[in-house]
Amino acid sequence: MRYEPPRQDKPMVISVVTTEYKVESVLIDQGSSANILYWSTYKKLGLPSASLEVCSGTLYGFAGEQVMIKGVIELETTFGERGHVHSIIHGGGRYNIIMGRPTLNKLGGSNRRWVEYRPITELPSDAKEPTVNVLDLDLDPHCEPEHERPLLVEDLKEVNIEPWPTHKTRIGITLTKEEESHPVSFLWRNRDVFAWSLADMPGIDSKFLCHRLSISPKSRPIAQKERKLGEEKRRAVREETRKLLVVGFIREIQYPTWIANVVMVKKASGK
Repeated sequence: MRYEPPRQDKPMVISVVTTEYKVESVLIDQGSSANILYWSTYKKLGLPSASLEVCSGTLYGFAGEQVMIKGVIELETTFGERGHVHSIIHGGGRYNIIMGRPTLNKLGGSNRRWVEYRPITELPSDAKEPTVNVLDLDLDPHCEPEHERPLLVEDLKEVNIEPWPTHKTRIGITLTKEEESHPVSFLWRNRDVFAWSLADMPGIDSKFLCHRLSISPKSRPIAQKERKLGEEKRRAVREETRKLLVVGFIREIQYPTWIANVVMVKKASGK
């Protein structure tokens, strides 16, 4: 058996009668520390301004900001034997009145919904003792997403998208010949977006974007001591420097002393 609890996630909104008027859209809010009556609703009820008691308080956390209280007034409603003090504030909202914890505490009420836990019992014909089968339900209204993200393809193969054999990319091996032709043709038409070497990345115009080092002019310049590199690292530095010089990414300048050492970081590919 499957038990589905009723969905009651909407806020509790009621109507009340006060000052001989029926007021709709009254929100019951346990999270509010005060009863709120908007100034626009106050005027519609025809209440005189002289009935307000002066109050210099402030509501914090209301709509994410501080709201000054214009005054307070005690109004009788159709529920309860005593009046309820309301804080008057400027502005208006979706609701005319917000009944907070002060009113709920006077009434001894709570808008929480408790689900009665009823186990399901059954007694099979060949069993000597009854068994209790309980179905645990998650009452959190937030549910798991119905549509999960697709898993990444692990098995890939290389395909050429340029006349040169070294210009390759990878696609899934589970595609049929017909399915494979569509992405391959798309990649071929847009092959100019690929950067196969530094020469394919001419850079960004400095008028559009320029990087500057944030160095305080009061800082004392410091030159690092020259650190010798091993033969393997020296070859890698020369090769990478040559590539950057050829495409114009860097240029050589002369300093009278050694400035800084090259920091070598090996990639995951081993380069």
